[in-house]
Parts: sequence; C-alpha cells; structure tokens
Amino acid sequence: MRPRSMFPEGTATRTAVLMKQAKTVADYRRILCVHLRAAFGESNPVIAAKTGLSESTIRKV
Repeated sequence: MRPRSMFPEGTATRTAVLMKQAKTVADYRRILCVHLRAAFGESNPVIAAKTGLSESTIRKV
C-alpha cells in the first residue's frame, strides 16, 4: 500500500467551513471524508463507519 499524502496546511479549517455550506447529504459526506482524514488522520475503515460510505468510495474522494 502506498503511503498517505499529506494535506496542505489549513485543509481541516477549510473543510469545516465547507461542511456548513454543503447543500446535499452527498456533498456533506464527501467533505466529511476529507475533514476526518485531514483533522484527525482517520483510516478508511473508520471514515467508512462514520460516514456510511464504502471504503472504495473513500479511496476515490
């Protein structure tokens, strides 16, 4: 498995703002995936459990 790439500085803050602006549940979940990884370093299985998305979808986000 390849190593995770790091997010740019401020990604967690920006995604928190974007989550408040999301218009659909699908948009919110996709932004939440990035936020959980950027802010907390969560793994794919944990993000999948919290968002209800599949692990394969999370890898594509």
